[in-house]
Amino acid sequence: MKEGFEHLSKKCFFFLKQCLRNLPSNFPVRGPSSFKKGEFRYINDWKGELENFVGEEKIFYKNQQIYFRNYLGGTGSTYRKTMEKES
Repeated sequence: MKEGFEHLSKKCFFFLKQCLRNLPSNFPVRGPSSFKKGEFRYINDWKGELENFVGEEKIFYKNQQIYFRNYLGGTGSTYRKTMEKES
């Protein structure tokens, strides 16, 4: 939570759980690229494929950003391919 918005933490994380239940079929890792319910709005921007990706999600309340999270991950196949080349 961004400083000053701690009083919204329960509502924010309840909303985040709703977003994470709506996985997009083309990137089933975090929430959809956008989602809105009431005064809350979720934006998720990612780059890469399931094998290797980075992203950032943000939550806004009444058009003010109150939460963000950077994330990264992958299936590990990129790491395995690198290790195989070095062997």
